Amino acid sequence: MAFSSIGVALTIGLLTFSLGLAEAEELLKFADIGTCLPDEYYNINLLQCVKCSSLANLMPSDDGFSCKCKADSAIIPSIGGEFPRCQKCSEDQEPTFDQRECVPCPNLVSSTEEPNSTAINECSPCPSGQITVSREWNGAISQQPSCVECAAGFKARSEFGSFGLCKPCDWRAAPEITATCNCPAASHELLRPPDEPALCVPKTRLTSWLLTDKSAQIQFDSLSESVFSQLYKDRLRPSVVLCQLNNRTACQFLANLCALGLYKDENSDDGPRPSACKAFRDSKRTPILGAVVSGGDARPWLLYGDGDAPSVLARRKLSPVKFSLHPNSNSSFLRLRAAKFSLEGNLLDLTAGGAGLLTLCPTDEEEPGLRFGAKYRISCSISARKLLAQQTTLQDLYLEATLADGSEKLYPIPILVRNMKANQAKDPTSWQLVRRMFLVDNELGRTSRENKIPKVLRYLKSCTVKTKALGQENAGQIWPPIIELTYDELSSDQMEENAAVTVSLEVTWEMEKTPTYSVQVSAAVLGSASVIWAGIAAWSRSRRDGRAQGASIDLLTLGRLILLACGPVASSFLLVSGVSALLTLLLYKGQSVPHTLLPTEEHETLLRDLVISAASLKLVEVLHLLWMQTKVDLFFMDWERPKVAPSPPPGSPPTPPSRVSIWRTYLVANEWNEIQATRRTSVTVQLLVTVFCLQVIGIEHWATPDPELHTVAQSKFGESKSLALRFAVGLLVYIVAYVVQWLVVTGFFERYVSNSVQQFIDLCSVANISVFIMSHENYGFYLHGRSAHGSADTDMQSLGEQLKREQEDMCAHRGLVPGCEQQTFEMALPPKMRAFCRRVTAPLDTTSGHRSRQLMSTKSKNGIHWQGNADRIAQAYDTMNKFLAAFFQHAIRELDYEIKEKAFLEKVLDIELADSTEKAILYADDGSSFDRVLFHGAEFTLFSFDLALFCCTEMLFSDFLLAAIVTALVANVYTFLSYL
Repeated sequence: MAFSSIGVALTIGLLTFSLGLAEAEELLKFADIGTCLPDEYYNINLLQCVKCSSLANLMPSDDGFSCKCKADSAIIPSIGGEFPRCQKCSEDQEPTFDQRECVPCPNLVSSTEEPNSTAINECSPCPSGQITVSREWNGAISQQPSCVECAAGFKARSEFGSFGLCKPCDWRAAPEITATCNCPAASHELLRPPDEPALCVPKTRLTSWLLTDKSAQIQFDSLSESVFSQLYKDRLRPSVVLCQLNNRTACQFLANLCALGLYKDENSDDGPRPSACKAFRDSKRTPILGAVVSGGDARPWLLYGDGDAPSVLARRKLSPVKFSLHPNSNSSFLRLRAAKFSLEGNLLDLTAGGAGLLTLCPTDEEEPGLRFGAKYRISCSISARKLLAQQTTLQDLYLEATLADGSEKLYPIPILVRNMKANQAKDPTSWQLVRRMFLVDNELGRTSRENKIPKVLRYLKSCTVKTKALGQENAGQIWPPIIELTYDELSSDQMEENAAVTVSLEVTWEMEKTPTYSVQVSAAVLGSASVIWAGIAAWSRSRRDGRAQGASIDLLTLGRLILLACGPVASSFLLVSGVSALLTLLLYKGQSVPHTLLPTEEHETLLRDLVISAASLKLVEVLHLLWMQTKVDLFFMDWERPKVAPSPPPGSPPTPPSRVSIWRTYLVANEWNEIQATRRTSVTVQLLVTVFCLQVIGIEHWATPDPELHTVAQSKFGESKSLALRFAVGLLVYIVAYVVQWLVVTGFFERYVSNSVQQFIDLCSVANISVFIMSHENYGFYLHGRSAHGSADTDMQSLGEQLKREQEDMCAHRGLVPGCEQQTFEMALPPKMRAFCRRVTAPLDTTSGHRSRQLMSTKSKNGIHWQGNADRIAQAYDTMNKFLAAFFQHAIRELDYEIKEKAFLEKVLDIELADSTEKAILYADDGSSFDRVLFHGAEFTLFSFDLALFCCTEMLFSDFLLAAIVTALVANVYTFLSYL
C-alpha cells in the first residue's frame, strides 16, 4: 500500500509538472465550464478542464471545481494537499457515509458467473426506505454494518444523510489527535471560520504576524485611525493556514482580501500589521513574471514581479492576433472575459463582455466588447445606497484572442492600481502590476456582522483602459493593454446621508509611432519660413516708408517685422494643425485595417496649443490691420472745371465766376466710407450654414471617437469626445461652407448682381472724381476717375446721353493712358512728392506729427476746425487738387511718372525693386489693388481669423454653437471699430 501511494504521488507530480510547462505561457488555452467531460473538473487558475486522476481514485466534485474521492473509496486522514487522499475499499467493503472508513458490506450478496465456479461476494445497496448503519451509537465502527429501516418522518440515506449516527468531530485536525476530539491549547490553536468547520492547527504553522493583537485592524486612506474589520478577524488566519495546506478556495479568498486591501503591506510604528498580501509575498511559490500557475498549485496568479512592468507591457505575445476596424468583423472588438469570484473565493462565472465589466455605470449590454480603436468616456453619478446594495465580487480580466487557426486563447490583462504608492510614479520600472480588481467593497470596512452600514466603503472611482497599437508594418496588432484603476472611499456619515459619487470609465488608444513629432517639426519649419516671409514684407514696407536706405535695422523696423510675422506664423500653425486633424479624420474614419488611430492626449494638447496660438496671433494681425486703416491718407481729386459764364449784356453788372460743386466729392467720400468694412463674404451666412450643417444635419457626430460615420449621437460612448476629430469636423464644415459661399459670390453675385468695388470705380468715373490713396510714406494707390466726357456736373438728360455714348464706344476710354481702360494703379512715389503734400497742408496743422492727413482724410482728426479756417482749408484743397491734376497730366517737369507692369518676382513678393527716388512709378494692376486698404482686400486675413477664433472657442468649450456666437460678436466688434 505504501508503494502504491508513492507511485500515485509521483504520477500526479509528473502530470502537474508537464501541465505547468505546457501552460507557462501568457496566451492561455481557454475552455468553457460546460465543455468539461464527466471525469474532468474545471481548474479556475488555468481556466481549463483538467482530468481527475483515476489512479488516485478521484472524481469531479459536485460543483465541478475540484476532485473528491470516488464513491467506493475512503478518505485517508491528511491536512495537506489540493485534493483528498483516497483508498479504494475492497470488493466486500464499502465506505461509511462520511467516507472516513471502509467497513464490511451490510448487504453482502454471493453470485457466480458460471456453473461450478467460485462464488463472488458483492456489496448490494440496502432496500428502498432503509439506511446503512456503519457506526455504533457512540461513534465506533460497527463490526457488522446493517440495514436499518428509517423511522417515520426520516428519509433514506440517498435522500437525506446520516441522521441518528454519532457525528464526528466538527473540526478538522491532524490524524494524531482525531480520536480525542480535543484541540490541545498548548500546541495547537482552534480556528473557527464562520459557516465552516473549525480548524485545529499547530502553532508552528502560524507566523508571528498572524498571532498579533492587531489582526483585525485595517488602515483606510480616508480615515486617520485604523478600523476593526470583522472580515479580517474571522477569516484571515484560517485562510492563510488553509492556503498553506493547498486549499484552493482559501487561497482565492486570501487573494480577494489582498485585492480589497489595495495590495498594501500594512506596517506601523509599533509593529507589523497583518496583510493578506504579505501572506502572498511570503509564499515562495507565488507566481510572477507571467508564469501561469500549474494545476497542482492552489494559489492564484495575483502579482507580477517587482520592476517587471516595462517588460510586461513591451511583450509581443499578442502578435499572432490581428484586429480590424471593419464594423462587421469579429476582430473589430476587444472581447473581454472576467473570471468572477465571490468574496469567499468561489468561482461564480466566466463572463464575456466589454465596458460593463469595468464600471458601475449603465452600458450597452449588447456590445460584445470594447470597439477597437474607439475612444470611450463614460461617467455617471451613483448614490451611496446603490453602492451598499452591490454585492462584493472580484474578477480577473482576460482578453479573448482568436488565432489564425480559429483557436480561442486568453491573455491575462495586467492591472495598475494607482492608489498604491509605487504606482503613483511616472516611471514604469517602479510599478507593481496585479491581476485582480473589484468594483465595490462594502465588507472589508464592516466592524460587525450586524452593522448594516460599514465604517468605510471603497469603490472604483475611475478606470482607464490603455492600449497601444503597433506601427504600419504590423497593422492590426497591439501591445498588451493595461487597466489603470483609482479607488475612493465613503465614510459611514456619507453613506447615512446617501451621498452621490461620480464614477467613470475611459478607453484610450495610441499608435506605436505617433505624428506628434512630425507636427512639431512641420510647425517649426513653416513658422520659420513665415518669419522669413515677414522679413521680406517688413523690408518692403520700410522701402515704401523711405527707411530702407541704410543697412542697419532700427526698432521701428524690428517692431514692424514682429507685427507682420504674426499673420503668416498664425496661418502656418493653423495649416499644420488643420492638416493633421483632417488626415486623422479621413484616415481613421475610412480605413478597415488600422493604420491610424486617434491622437494621444499629448498630440491633442499640441493641436490645441497651436490653434490657440494661431487665434492669438491672428487677433494681433487684425488689430494691426485696423490700425493701418487709420494711417491711410485719402484725397478725392475733382477733375471738374468751372464753366465759362456768358458775357453779360451791356450795362449789366459783371457775372460772378462759377464754382465747382463739392457734393460729388462728398458723395464719393460717403461711398468710400460705406465700402471700407464691406467683405466679399457674409460672416452671418457663413456661421448660420456652419451651425446648420453641424448641429441640425448632425455632421458634428462624425467626431464620435469610433471608426464609423454617424449623424446621430452614440450613447454607448457616453461623454467620449475627441478634440482632434471635433476640430477636424468643425474645420472641414467651416471651410467647405466658405468655399461654396465664395464661389457663389465671385462666380455669380459679383458678376451679375452687385460688385461694390467695381461700382465705386464706376461712381468715380461718373462723378469725375479720382482717389489718391497713400497707405505708406512713399507708396499708395491711385484710382483714375476722370470722366471720359470732360464734365460730370450736368443735368439728367446730358448725363444719360453721356452714358449712352460710352456704351456705344463713341467717346474716349476711362483709362489714365489714352486708348486703354486701366483705371487703378499702385504708386511708388519719390520723397519730394510727400514733401510737397506736407507743405500744402502745413498751415492747417494744429498739432505736431499730423501734416497731410487732415486735408487728405475724409475724417476730422486732432482738431481741424472749420470755423476760422474755412479760407485756408479751401485754399489748401484747391492747391492740392491742382497739384495732383498737374502731376497726373505730366505738367510738372520736376515731378513726373511712368507707367509699367510689375515683374513676376515683384508680384510674388509684393515689393517694388525699381528706383523711384527721382521719378514716380505707376504699376498697372488687376483693376482693384486699392482694396488692400479695405476689408474687401483683406478677405483672407479676416477669414483666417474667424476660422481660428471659431476653432479655438470650440476647443476650449467643446460647443459649436457657442463658437459661432463668439465669432459673430467679435466680427461685429472689429467691423464697428473700422468705422471709427
